[in-house]
Amino acid sequence: MSFVMYKSSWSDQNLQGSWRGSYRTIEKIMDIEIVFIKGNKVELYSNEYDRKLKAIGLYTISKSNEIAIICNWPMDSSFISLNGKINQKRNFVNGKWKSGDNTIGSFYLAKAIL
Repeated sequence: MSFVMYKSSWSDQNLQGSWRGSYRTIEKIMDIEIVFIKGNKVELYSNEYDRKLKAIGLYTISKSNEIAIICNWPMDSSFISLNGKINQKRNFVNGKWKSGDNTIGSFYLAKAIL
């Protein structure tokens, strides 16, 4: 009998589900929820907008656990990009974000426990 060890990369991991946190500028802090969906897709909700509105986007994860998310808001075609690092436990992300009008700030997300 033989065994084969396999360590999956982040791109192979199932991120599906809700991650909650906040993103901030110097002037304000907004709550955020990102839902990871099959096919590297995401839905982003922010308390800055009505809960019925969501930004739709995609994400990628590097072998070094860096995540890049880019989403478009449908009501005005603006976008937000988030770039961060996933922790060793794979339940927390923090990093920087930037919007289409060059507003920048920091963000964090924690895997929601159901």
